[in-house]
Amino acid sequence: MNTVISELHAKGINNFSFVQNCQLELPNGDNFEVDMLFIVKDVPIWIECKTGDYQRYISKYSDFRKRMGTTKENSLLIISDLQAGLSKNLSSTFDLTAMSLSEAKHYISELIESIQSKIPREEGA
Repeated sequence: MNTVISELHAKGINNFSFVQNCQLELPNGDNFEVDMLFIVKDVPIWIECKTGDYQRYISKYSDFRKRMGTTKENSLLIISDLQAGLSKNLSSTFDLTAMSLSEAKHYISELIESIQSKIPREEGA
């Protein structure tokens, strides 16, 4: 959370909101806890963090991403102990963006930069 907020502020983006550890009830009655959900100028960024045992949850996260309608690039699964080289394979297999903790800061910075480049500049700015 601090990494995302720091990156937003560093890039001069102050128009955002977020929730952390919120419970959602899906239309089919299933409950889902979201670790973090940011809305940056109407663009959602969903982040789940796992310290281990991600294999039990990754299919559920992939299904939830599709239900929520977020893009693969804006749906992040950060796995603290992910072995090198697995990020790309997991991301393509499960249609969300999986990465190690060490990859996360750089990815988040680039993601926010790409969102910022799509934001129309305010008049007079």
